[in-house]
Amino acid sequence: MEKKQLINQQTIVAECLKSAGDKHAIMEYLAMVGQDLHPTILGQEYLIAGCISRTVFKVDFDPEGIIHIAGDSQSVTMKGVISLMADALNDCDAATIKEVGITWVNDAGIMELLTPQRQGAIRQMAERIYRACDVWLQKAS
Repeated sequence: MEKKQLINQQTIVAECLKSAGDKHAIMEYLAMVGQDLHPTILGQEYLIAGCISRTVFKVDFDPEGIIHIAGDSQSVTMKGVISLMADALNDCDAATIKEVGITWVNDAGIMELLTPQRQGAIRQMAERIYRACDVWLQKAS
């Protein structure tokens, strides 16, 4: 995926959230999106530390360096975040993600709507994505 496509994809995700309306409507939207997340069974090594509910999050890359995000949570809100993270970034390559960054979270303004524990969980997800990108790019060079 090209840089412009990733920016556009993240803009779409952010705009969908912002267009939901006020805080209550945005949280309902996250829950609705979360209900559609396919359950993923992941081990303890994928656990997000400090999250209010049990949340697991995994980042993989295929041989071409295309990201694949999977996860699950006891919370439909966090399921929604995982689902949107996948929608925003899946099918993109590691180099483009590192160049563009994960912009949809700040652009949508959801951090201030969430508890500090859930904010921390999103930060951990982003850190895992960036770390996985770095590892893949080092292997590829």
